[in-house]
Amino acid sequence: MAQIINDKINEYEKKIKGGSEDKDLLQRWLILKILREFRFRNETASLEFVDKKTYDEELEKDEKERKRNLIVMSPDGWFISKNKYKTDKVYGEVIIPLEGDILNDIQFYHSKVGDGMLFKSSFQNGKKRKTIMTSNALTKYMIKWSNKELPPIILEDGSQKPRNLSTTMIVKVYESSEHGASKKKIIK
Repeated sequence: MAQIINDKINEYEKKIKGGSEDKDLLQRWLILKILREFRFRNETASLEFVDKKTYDEELEKDEKERKRNLIVMSPDGWFISKNKYKTDKVYGEVIIPLEGDILNDIQFYHSKVGDGMLFKSSFQNGKKRKTIMTSNALTKYMIKWSNKELPPIILEDGSQKPRNLSTTMIVKVYESSEHGASKKKIIK
């Protein structure tokens, strides 16, 4: 399954680098790359671009107030400051330097969408609701994507069932692909 998702990422990348202006395609591509690279889950929805000055101002605030997940655009090197995630009370802020292909991809994405929240939610269109991506909206977004874009599961009776891959399931697919063989050896 990991290879099927990787093939989709590569397919999207060819279209994007080929000049596609489809913002939804661009968004799906980066969400999948972030899930694959960093194994984030729903915190992916709340990532936002900020400059180093904004980040430094956040550091001066009370730690309880600092509950944002940031991609910091620093002249000394871009990095992710992860503050709001499932186990943040245990581990606190996690700093992840960005380098190589993922840095280039994030900078390319930033050049297309600009500052602020990385992702927009198609599930929250309308005047009453903001279009900011939430963790729940991201889960729905990825399930809808997997139902549409990934091959269905073939059941024993020959019928087909659409795939329902949330952010957590996509991360588990990559974890299983990477560590599945070694786990089987340990169990045996």
